[in-house]
Amino acid sequence: MRSTVNDVQTVRLFIAIDLPPDILKEIDRLVTDLKKKELFTGRYVLLEKIHLTLHFLGETRNDVMPKLDNLLSAIAVNKFTATLRTLDYIRRGPDIKIIYLSVIAPELHILAKKIQHALVDFREPEQRDFLPHITLARVKQVNDKDALVKYINEVSAVPLTFDISEFVLKESVFSPDGHIHTVLSRYNLW
Repeated sequence: MRSTVNDVQTVRLFIAIDLPPDILKEIDRLVTDLKKKELFTGRYVLLEKIHLTLHFLGETRNDVMPKLDNLLSAIAVNKFTATLRTLDYIRRGPDIKIIYLSVIAPELHILAKKIQHALVDFREPEQRDFLPHITLARVKQVNDKDALVKYINEVSAVPLTFDISEFVLKESVFSPDGHIHTVLSRYNLW
């Protein structure tokens, strides 16, 4: 659902890297194994929505879309590779809130920083460091915290390496069945 702010239509946007089929297959294996353990209740990210977020823009006015497209088109970064690493988690206070798969590639930091710098007029810069990761699940309640932490610490992805040759601008529209992500533009790396 698109929204209107002060009579100007807005869209909810984020910038991401879509993942190739072999990486999605490994993620599916990890998620399937994690689900079988029943260590927490929460919401798993659907495989077709899995991505690596580079920058979240949030509600963005439609009338700035051409400027946004020009800024993103001007970002110059060479193509690079990234490697899946280990499972990990993000806490809010003492509670585990997100389970994710870490991704290793120094160039991801460079790309994220260039995007953030280019978009300084659209959103306040992030105060926290960029963490290259793929969110697998959002945790509501942990059934056995020690067992969950132990499992996460013991599990690693197959260290698959994949090429990153583009990033995408996506719109996120809320629906009764969850958010629908649509690619609005693709930006090739060099």
